[in-house]
Amino acid sequence: MNKIGRFIITYPMKDFQSDKFIKWPFHITLLPWFYMPTHNMQPLRDFLTQISESCGEISCTTKDIAELGDERNIKARMILSDSLADFHDELMKGVLALGGIPESRNWWGENYLPHITFQGKSSVSADKIIHINKIVLVEAISEDPFLRRVISVNHIKEKL
Repeated sequence: MNKIGRFIITYPMKDFQSDKFIKWPFHITLLPWFYMPTHNMQPLRDFLTQISESCGEISCTTKDIAELGDERNIKARMILSDSLADFHDELMKGVLALGGIPESRNWWGENYLPHITFQGKSSVSADKIIHINKIVLVEAISEDPFLRRVISVNHIKEKL
């Protein structure tokens, strides 16, 4: 029987302290949560390696504060970048082609809203330029406790 995993693709602004974690560092979600059979992990890893080697570093700028979520109760710093939206679309197409199923289409494709979620009262300032130079695949191991595991880290090479 095939196990289905729950995954997300992110750019952490600081490295994870370990491969298993409960508290997220500041991060930008590159592709929101999706489900995928765990036997497809190697093709997914191969896809992330390929895209990280071909895309080049992505620059983006932090902008205004917004309140997100179904109940508009999640404070976040919005991000402006056409190249980030294009990169999201490429990740989305690849994951869908490999059998990934979005947890919610509310945040995929044309509904993608790149942002950095506040952590308590801490936030990232406006007009900060961020260079996305890695792709991190994370799996949800459990919900109670809220435990996550880093599956792979792919570094994006600077375009010459």
